[in-house]
Amino acid sequence: MNNSCETGFMEEAPVDVASEKSDFRKTIYKLAVFGALCVFNKLFLIYIFIYPYGLIAKGLDKSAGFEAAYLLGWIVNELCVYFFPILAAYFLFKTDFKKRGGYKSRYEFHPVFTMPVIFLSSIFAGSLATIITNAVADVFDSWFGTGEIPDAMEGTMPPEGEAGGLAIAMIFLVITAPVCEELLVRGILLTALRKHGEWFGIIVSALVFGFIHGNLDQLPYAFVVGILYGLLAVRSGSVIPSMILHSVNNLLVVLGSYLTQITGEIEPAVSLQRWVGICLNLFFWIGILATVTLFAAKLHKLPGGILSSKDKARELIRNPGIYIFGLSLAALMIT
Repeated sequence: MNNSCETGFMEEAPVDVASEKSDFRKTIYKLAVFGALCVFNKLFLIYIFIYPYGLIAKGLDKSAGFEAAYLLGWIVNELCVYFFPILAAYFLFKTDFKKRGGYKSRYEFHPVFTMPVIFLSSIFAGSLATIITNAVADVFDSWFGTGEIPDAMEGTMPPEGEAGGLAIAMIFLVITAPVCEELLVRGILLTALRKHGEWFGIIVSALVFGFIHGNLDQLPYAFVVGILYGLLAVRSGSVIPSMILHSVNNLLVVLGSYLTQITGEIEPAVSLQRWVGICLNLFFWIGILATVTLFAAKLHKLPGGILSSKDKARELIRNPGIYIFGLSLAALMIT
């Protein structure tokens, strides 16, 4: 394997540190604007969809049934959460798609090997992050009475026996949500940020991925999983593999959440719930081996860009945009 394939840099790419620093500063300001717009969307723009939804929901004939109202609710939710942030990210970063610097569009990628390794690693690492977060939350609860972390899936699943509602939840949580989130985070943001170093783009896009979920229950899992999905997107040169893994992950979550709320000894639901739990436990333990394999195969080895890590750290500390971006991410959690 030649060095250009391993590092991902084109040897003829000119190195202009001053120009790169200037471009890096502009990128941070763009991130600040994007974060502020996401907060603005969550505080104000969502009412463009919520108010009409309220009027339509009231006007729905009762004979339309539960599924019609549930479907309308999901459509409005998807529009509120994804429509404006995707537009904002695209128009802010569209010029960056053409300025890819010296990195390759993709790296050595074997889907049959890489995708299972990253998927199993993501389940292990994400679950471990959630376990640690919950343990810390329990300590704070015992010391300061802060309470438990609310379950983000509570109220999301349809009531027991609503098969039509479950099908609707499957469509939006297993198909549309992964597609929209991957297009936004890995398709737009990561692609635009990669020119400043692969891991810079992966980490920042994973932060956005974690915080746009808007709750502490999903934040640690989404952030850690976002890092691994970003690694997959960079190595494959496409968001399709991460979309597939994202959909499979959400399918397991939806099944687990829905089956957990079913009460009584209802077959085959009880047996299916048992098997889903067994699979998740199995994936977690196999994920330890997969994580070791990921590092052993050096899948994490990626170039860092023109600026060194120290140079990037200095630019970040001096740039007020990074503080606006950070405050915006925090605001997404509390608004």
